[in-house]
Amino acid sequence: MNKLQILYCIFILLSCKQKEQVYYQTTDEFAKREWFDIEEYWSNDEKGQYDHYIFINNEDTLRVEYSFVNNVSYSKDIFLKKDGNIIRQTYSFYLSGEIESKWQYWDSNFKFIFGKSYRYDKIGNITQVKDFDEPYIFTFEDIKQFVSEINLEPDYINREIDSLQSPIWQVSGKNSLYPDQYRYIELHGKTGEVLNDTIFCR
Repeated sequence: MNKLQILYCIFILLSCKQKEQVYYQTTDEFAKREWFDIEEYWSNDEKGQYDHYIFINNEDTLRVEYSFVNNVSYSKDIFLKKDGNIIRQTYSFYLSGEIESKWQYWDSNFKFIFGKSYRYDKIGNITQVKDFDEPYIFTFEDIKQFVSEINLEPDYINREIDSLQSPIWQVSGKNSLYPDQYRYIELHGKTGEVLNDTIFCR
């Protein structure tokens, strides 16, 4: 066997060697392993149209929606009430019913994912965790305190990572003392520094 053949064999062996998978352990209650009840889902399917099935549970849960997505997965969305706003918890499941991913976000005047999202392999191990709160040292609680101090009644709060990879808060609403004024404010997600403050008169 010549050197070229030896190198080729080494290349094949290295290519076939699988990268070791890292699994995550957590005590986060939201991260717990779950299953989709496939049999119950299809037992409710009278029309065969893969409709959402909505159930009103109690005073804390507005509704739960189930669906069969593009013939490749199942999904569940739980809508919860908290502090006068709505939290949406979104779950995706493999065709086997095993959990694939989950995350949660504010689904009212606040429009952003919060906490941690999780991805799972097909036997329930956590393979990926992303912390959406980690970049924001200036927290959502700080934002609520800020708008209270400036008498702003927010109708929109969002956050995003800008082109410079800096975390940014976006807030808008009317001034409770001057109802004809509408403000749009951007703050740095780490320091709370006001980056933009624009006032519109209605």
